[in-house]
Amino acid sequence: MPATPSDSELAPKDVDVAIAAVLRSVDQAPEEDSQDLRSAIVELERRLTAQLAREELAMHQAGYPLLDGHEAAHDLLLTEARRLLNRAGQADATPASRRAAIRDVASRFHAHVLSYDLGLAEFVRRCRAT
Repeated sequence: MPATPSDSELAPKDVDVAIAAVLRSVDQAPEEDSQDLRSAIVELERRLTAQLAREELAMHQAGYPLLDGHEAAHDLLLTEARRLLNRAGQADATPASRRAAIRDVASRFHAHVLSYDLGLAEFVRRCRAT
């Protein structure tokens, strides 16, 4: 039987923490193109990329049957997230547009979790039960 991923491999809490940090940075220095904001955006992209890579490795190891479609969804999510984070990091971005871009990343990430990761979690649960 293939190894099943651990809960820590699948839990997206790292990404939620990074999203909150970026939003705090925007709120603390809304009129500035601050180094804190740029650092927070870089950290969010790093955590999102790492989370998706952990998830893909876990899916490979578990023999997840919907792996190809899930990986394609990750590629699309990362492409869109990078586009939005780039927009939020622009020096001429307004505080409102920065918040909107970051919230859009959060929304897309959570939509991915609800539409793809719940199915993965069910697969893992069934694997563990057997």
